[in-house]
Amino acid sequence: MRKSVIALACLIAVAGLLAVRAQETPPQKKADPQRDVAAVMKEKLRYSHQLLTSLAREDYAQLEVAAQELARIAREEWAGNPTEEYRTQLQVFWTTLEGIESGAQRKEIDEATLAYMQMTLSCVKCHKLIRREQQKQ
Repeated sequence: MRKSVIALACLIAVAGLLAVRAQETPPQKKADPQRDVAAVMKEKLRYSHQLLTSLAREDYAQLEVAAQELARIAREEWAGNPTEEYRTQLQVFWTTLEGIESGAQRKEIDEATLAYMQMTLSCVKCHKLIRREQQKQ
């Protein structure tokens, strides 16, 4: 009886760790090789613009949708970009989008605005990283 309780406790602990890990790493989809970088960036810029417009209008529904769409794109990019630095930047990007989405859901304009500003910094840092990598080549 005692061994089965210990085994059950271990099983529950492992399941809990796997659940936490699954939340930390987004589901990996195969990148669509047909999508070129310029098209992806245009799409990201369009949703970023929607975020700013939604913040200015306090349109929480549209704010949440735009944040979710940007997160979707970032999940797709995860599969197609193997460098550790880029993946780190994507994780920061996701975190800021979660803050925007949370602010939208709770109708907290200041929270969403701060997360948007952090997202913008994340974008600038990522583009700086990409330019540095391109200069090395």
